[in-house]
Amino acid sequence: MSEWSQIKSIEMLVSRIEHSLNINNTYNEVKIFCELLNIARGRCEIKFKKRLLNDTNENSLFINSRKPLMNAVKTIKDSEYDNLLKNIYEYASFKIKKIKILILIECPIAINNQGFLSIEKDINTSIKDIKFSIPVF
Repeated sequence: MSEWSQIKSIEMLVSRIEHSLNINNTYNEVKIFCELLNIARGRCEIKFKKRLLNDTNENSLFINSRKPLMNAVKTIKDSEYDNLLKNIYEYASFKIKKIKILILIECPIAINNQGFLSIEKDINTSIKDIKFSIPVF
């Protein structure tokens, strides 16, 4: 028999990062593709968007009930975005181990002792915080 627990944090390892932009600076985002650690069988795509003048503030995690895929969107200030890019590009030059990400969410989700997620319908929850653990050596 499985024991279930409620979690409000999702751990993951980065497998790939893409930086997309256009030449007239109307589109600029970083997309991070991750493999989940504390949830069995799943991936997460995190999109960081630079806040532009008329942008709405996006800050959510969508968990699909039919596919093992989560999508997070976070709109951040210019200085935060530039700091994120700086750290990613610095890390890329001496990549030894994978970056670990921890997403703290507003709404708890249920997993069993084997790490399987149990949801009956799609979940859309707010992101409280995103923490990066970047290996230095």
